[in-house]
Amino acid sequence: MIKLHPPKLSNKTIKNVNKVLRSNWLSTSGKNISRLEVKLSKIHNVKYCCATINGTSALDLAIKSIKTDDNEEIITTGLSWISTVNALLYNNISPIFLNVSKDLNLNLDDLEKFIQNETYVKNKTLFNKKTNKKIIAVLFVNLYGKTLDIHRIKKIIKASKAKVYLIEDAAESLGAKYSGTKKTAGSLADISCLSFNANKIITSSCGGALLTNDTKIYKFSSHKANQCKKKNFYNDGVGYNYKITNLNATILLSELQYLNKKIKKKKNIIEKYSTFFKKNEKVKLLNYDKDGTNNWLINVKIVSKKKITKKIISYLEKNNIEARPIFIPFTELKYLKKYQKYRTKNLKNIVENCISLPSGTELKTKEIKKVSNSIINFVNEKIKN
Repeated sequence: MIKLHPPKLSNKTIKNVNKVLRSNWLSTSGKNISRLEVKLSKIHNVKYCCATINGTSALDLAIKSIKTDDNEEIITTGLSWISTVNALLYNNISPIFLNVSKDLNLNLDDLEKFIQNETYVKNKTLFNKKTNKKIIAVLFVNLYGKTLDIHRIKKIIKASKAKVYLIEDAAESLGAKYSGTKKTAGSLADISCLSFNANKIITSSCGGALLTNDTKIYKFSSHKANQCKKKNFYNDGVGYNYKITNLNATILLSELQYLNKKIKKKKNIIEKYSTFFKKNEKVKLLNYDKDGTNNWLINVKIVSKKKITKKIISYLEKNNIEARPIFIPFTELKYLKKYQKYRTKNLKNIVENCISLPSGTELKTKEIKKVSNSIINFVNEKIKN
């Protein structure tokens, strides 16, 4: 079976893990945690890093660090992994769902229109005309590892003349470059969050991080992540068991040295997919960007008037190829129906017939060819329109 995105740890990492296992420094204490935080700060050229047990906890801390009361909202995408919106709901923050572009990321035209037409500013605070609640942030996602035009987002926020935080869910885009720049994803927002889940380009089985240049946000997040512990057993508030373990930090420290090598492999893989699909008008690569990078899953949209997602995934599975559908839009989930939506009527159609292809860094050319040919064969056999 050609897997979607299997983890691959180096022999050196396994040796380093064995050393830590013998040392008994396995918990949220241990020197490799602080070493990891320094390393991630340097990679992203930011002042501070708080390493967490997963990406969701990093997002939760990001929201907690800027929240002031329960009468607040955050603008976000209508399409992502569920952690993105759940982090808002943990904190009683109401999401405002916006549409996505063809690359599946937040539609920046709609973001600009929403802020221009659906909000007002009072005392440098942005308010929603519909609810009169404060809008404290825009939470955007580099979905499937494809970055957004962050400079345009900043211009949109600046034009509002209000204090609005920019939170970047960079869980899927470690090492990716913002399109048209040399800047690394996770480096230009007020707060950025990473994930090192088992299916990411660099993994420690679990793990995450919060990145920021804001001293206040960092101190708050770091303190909360460590159970609000001051010294010994004295705690001065409600905290959380959110710190990464020394064991997971050790894995990450070792694996991060291979990041650039894996990014090159990723670029080579998507370029090969692009070549194989180039002459077929019914298969469209969704997150291929020659100027930027895509550091996670490679996706295609099958051009068809019929809904064929389940059929093509089943067809690929019979050919020993693992594929999966795109995330279900938040606007289609029952428990999120009550929240405000803006220009999302065609969101379901945008993601229809989109699938994620095998994208692991160890994918061989013959496997890419098999995946591509299988999709093309399916299209030629099943789609007549």
